[in-house]
Amino acid sequence: MVNIILNFNLLIFLFIHNACSNNYSVLTLSQSWPQTSCWDINKKWQEVNAECTTCKLPQRSNNWTVHGLWPTNRHGIHPEFCEGGNSWGQNGIDTELHNLLSNKWPGFRFGFEYINFWKYQYKKHGTCISDIENTNTLKKYFLIAVKLLDQYNIGKIFENAGILPDSTFTFRKMSKVIQKIVGKNTYVKCYHDPISNRQYIRQIHICFEKSFELTHCSYETFYRMKTNCKVKEKIFYPRRLNRC
Repeated sequence: MVNIILNFNLLIFLFIHNACSNNYSVLTLSQSWPQTSCWDINKKWQEVNAECTTCKLPQRSNNWTVHGLWPTNRHGIHPEFCEGGNSWGQNGIDTELHNLLSNKWPGFRFGFEYINFWKYQYKKHGTCISDIENTNTLKKYFLIAVKLLDQYNIGKIFENAGILPDSTFTFRKMSKVIQKIVGKNTYVKCYHDPISNRQYIRQIHICFEKSFELTHCSYETFYRMKTNCKVKEKIFYPRRLNRC
């Protein structure tokens, strides 16, 4: 009985240690398609057939936005809320950075101000990658995420391949398009709407080594994309609607 208790306590210690340390395998850049993300977060799927939206979206373009830059373990626990969380301060987000993030890294939850979304992302994830020179301050963390977004923006990748909003595509076609540019497997997230019986593209994750070189998000599937999408069904890429 004593050994069982000791082993259990050891497991709890390791869980807490790994969750709160800089122990991770890769960096994950999560990109969102704004229209789908806002509908999903706020449960506004009744707007899919509307001519306008209650969502507040960044300036109109086909560009995707940052959802987060996360330290990730391919197997096991992802670190969260590491030391340094108290270093957050709104004075670290100057006017120039605020304007940049408002367009590149907006939050979509109604009633949740952008500054609170950025604070949450930094304290939960940014503090756990402070061991990297390019992300060891609050400002560096946000700027490197925006730099990676600009370099590998899914909207631009899709647009250059002829995949535009207000259209459908197959998972196979999308995978080939991303594979051609990224060269590594990624994670693709869809939302399945039970009312319309359609699936909508929502997020795509691209992974990097600590040196910010591209890498596989998973070694289990090698060059195959990981996804929650139904790969044999069409994927809807909704257009961005004007605000009501």
